[in-house]
Amino acid sequence: MRLADAGFVMRVAKNAAEMERLKQLPARRMVARTIDGKRFFLYADPASCQCVMVGDQQALQTYRTMRASPSQIPNLPPSGINVEDSVIRDMDQDLGNDIRPNDILAVPY
Repeated sequence: MRLADAGFVMRVAKNAAEMERLKQLPARRMVARTIDGKRFFLYADPASCQCVMVGDQQALQTYRTMRASPSQIPNLPPSGINVEDSVIRDMDQDLGNDIRPNDILAVPY
């Protein structure tokens, strides 16, 4: 996945409570959240992988760079993944949505 190649971390829902939390996010759309005042970007896929990809500002910038020049990235399929069709938008509205400690959405760094 390009998101993983860019530095996003996959968090898989391991139980019903985590799956319910995952379903609260817009499916297959990039959104922003904050943890301890730091901004993170999430891409939830509750149907396919039952996971959320979580990345910081650097991972998002790397992903954007990868999207801008796909021919420079080795071993990637030409069509990419569905997130290629997503628009990263309305993120500033998400800044008030903090992620709770030990949440499936929390970054494991």
